[in-house]
Amino acid sequence: MTLKQIKVSDIVYMNVVCLLGMRWFSTAAQYGAASIILWILASLLFFVPISFVFAEFSSIFPDAKGGLVDWTREVFGERTAFITSWFYLICNIFYYPTVLTYAAICLAYVINPELANNKVFITTCVIASFWIATFINIRSVSFLAFFGKVGGLIGNIIPIIVIVILAAITIFILQKPMEISFAPRNFIPEFNSTNLIFLATMTFAMSGGEICTPFVKNMKNPKKDFAKATLLSALVITICYIVGTLALAVVIDPKDLGAAAGPIQVIAKASSYIHMEWIASVIAIFIVISCIASTAIWMVGTIKMFTQGNDDKFVPKWMRKENKHEIPVLAIIAQAVFVSLIVLVTSFMKSVENIYMVLVMMATVPMFIVYLIILLAYLKLKFKMQTVTQFIGQYVAPGKKFGAFIFWIVASFTTLVTIILPILSPGSNNIYIYETEIICGPLIFFIIALLMIAKVKRNAKNK
Repeated sequence: MTLKQIKVSDIVYMNVVCLLGMRWFSTAAQYGAASIILWILASLLFFVPISFVFAEFSSIFPDAKGGLVDWTREVFGERTAFITSWFYLICNIFYYPTVLTYAAICLAYVINPELANNKVFITTCVIASFWIATFINIRSVSFLAFFGKVGGLIGNIIPIIVIVILAAITIFILQKPMEISFAPRNFIPEFNSTNLIFLATMTFAMSGGEICTPFVKNMKNPKKDFAKATLLSALVITICYIVGTLALAVVIDPKDLGAAAGPIQVIAKASSYIHMEWIASVIAIFIVISCIASTAIWMVGTIKMFTQGNDDKFVPKWMRKENKHEIPVLAIIAQAVFVSLIVLVTSFMKSVENIYMVLVMMATVPMFIVYLIILLAYLKLKFKMQTVTQFIGQYVAPGKKFGAFIFWIVASFTTLVTIILPILSPGSNNIYIYETEIICGPLIFFIIALLMIAKVKRNAKNK
């Protein structure tokens, strides 16, 4: 397959592989049967409209290697582009510990399930895993590529298939009672202060639509084929999330499911019914490998986007310095130190589940701030700058300007809600630490970005 032959099925496959993650199943399972409606809403209200926005950006600026950052630069200039890349970097710095916390909990089930609630064990594993991923990046690019391919298959796709099969055996063959009811009234979500925070994470699970948009220009009929690919992706991903979520909810009471531990809890329980407890250990090891691999791949991509996607004056020389593998070593190490400090600070939360949820929220808010900037850039691009022919690409969102405006309204509303919900919802028993991190964290990072921009201005004046 050449780049000139990207098909609808290729886009769908890439979206499914990149966006689908079983760690989100237990979050949604808290809603029971109502999760069906919520996954559909998350797909239609965010993934679909934001994908159309990204696709149009990608077709207008087909040579933009920096993606979101380059798009922002074209519309708002280099300072806003820097803020965009900064928040994207911050989002991932908080996101890595969530992935590795999930991996540490799975590892605990192999050693001793009681360790899954041991903050010292989890914190140690997360920090150690991140440094392992860091040194993999520094020492071996070829191994990283192989590690990433294998990890994505054995740590995501295979476990999802296994968990669905085990749930089906538990309910339909062994005739174990289902832990949730599918009565009509249970399909209606109940939105209370606790559940709202889970809704934000479901939207976050649907983020990442920007990953496949660079391939829009390589489709035979972009206007028709990408719209079809987006809708098919939404359908397949939504069905997978619904099936996976219900697989957890029918085996274990959602109230007893941990936000991070849920999948491995269900695999352990269901495999014990058929006297094949070893399955849980094997899958847990697969997940650990996958999480370290995905973290290693994402960390170098994010750092390089920040160091290479911004003008020299915004990024210190020491961060841009690369080794023979073209890896910005000092920047990668500085990131590892910062992540380690974040993990140590959050370890003061009451429980491992609290730590996990706070980290998810701290990743969610910066990510959706980035999306908000992109949506504002799209509004200006679509309704002001497109009077100039150079800003018209080969792909146009369905419905032309009216359709684009509807997609923008829907995506913007969902983005704003996803930013606000974590702030209004108590995500931890230690409300003071939670609110400090959720509210003050993004604000502090924004101030740091402004200070860095101010320094650039001062340096320019002194020259």
